Amino acid sequence: MFLPTQKPGNPAGLASPDYGILSRSRFYKKKIIAVLLLVIGFAAFNLFRTRSISVVGVGSETVEANKAMVSFVFAVSDPSRETAQLKGDTEFNSLLTRIAEFSPSQVQRITSQVRIQQIQGQDGTMSAVYVYSSGGQITINGANSTQNLVKILNSGNSRVLETRYIPENEEVVQEQVQGKALENARGKAGQIAKAAGGRIGKILLVTEQGGNAGTGTSVTSVPIQKDQQTAAASNQVQIQSVLTVTFELKPFWMLF
Repeated sequence: MFLPTQKPGNPAGLASPDYGILSRSRFYKKKIIAVLLLVIGFAAFNLFRTRSISVVGVGSETVEANKAMVSFVFAVSDPSRETAQLKGDTEFNSLLTRIAEFSPSQVQRITSQVRIQQIQGQDGTMSAVYVYSSGGQITINGANSTQNLVKILNSGNSRVLETRYIPENEEVVQEQVQGKALENARGKAGQIAKAAGGRIGKILLVTEQGGNAGTGTSVTSVPIQKDQQTAAASNQVQIQSVLTVTFELKPFWMLF
């Protein structure tokens, strides 16, 4: 016989534990721990993930240019293919003779060709002509000689495409100018990072942009605009490099 407060299997009259509540309690604890771990992980990811800042740096230096490379094109036309060929060969060879007067160190000639081309007259009618085309690249010493040569090539049936001024020890100058551009970018990035409450870290990416006068290398050279006569007499050119640099952005409290 059992007392009223007793339950079968519990002769001492103690209340039986509610295993459902205990099971749910363990489940909620695990869920809370998982959520906390997720929050901590997300916070750590945002805290330590790599942030970056990109700036443009410019470096330039005035150097002596002992030579220049001039690229040009030449073209004449005529309704007759034979006449276009003959006229083109004659005038182009005459042009090469004038170029030789400047004593160039190198002349590279483009293979000539004759092609047919449709042109529109003033009355709107179309007619076919034959175009003789050629050109070349000339390496010449001296800025004065370069300017005079460019004048000749920009007259008549020829046109200058590009004039590239080449300083002595171009690779050394290129490295120096790029170093200045990098330091310029580093200074800009440091100021921006400080204003944002951080500091710059390591370099993540460097790309070089084109300048205002291509040289055939990653360095851009342009003639000095001030006092052209003095610049021409001294063969001075300004070499410029433009870099886009991406730095790692770190908060001040991070030591590494």
